[in-house]
Amino acid sequence: MARPLRLELAGGLYHVTSRGDRRENIYDNDDDDREKWLEILGNTCRRFNWRCHVYCLMDNHYHLVIETAEANHSKGMRQLMVYIHNIIIVSIECNRMGSSLAFCIPKIFNLYFFH
Repeated sequence: MARPLRLELAGGLYHVTSRGDRRENIYDNDDDDREKWLEILGNTCRRFNWRCHVYCLMDNHYHLVIETAEANHSKGMRQLMVYIHNIIIVSIECNRMGSSLAFCIPKIFNLYFFH
């Protein structure tokens, strides 16, 4: 059975989390990968007019709370994950002989606030 379509809203708040494949680390042990990741997130936020309210980068996963000015959450997440894979994950794989480290598909939770 297919997953239900994700609701996308202009002005929507989303909790996004993604974990490394087999719960492996998604960053090398230095801060360079985390800084690259934050740069990629910043570029994605600017390109898709998102506002990142909070982020948490753990060794093997991350959490974001983003607000979308337009209903473009899926497009932005696709772009974010492509950039992350191409820039960070590929460099980690090249540095780890035989490792097949990769992100899993991110889990996205809609946050609803009623006034």
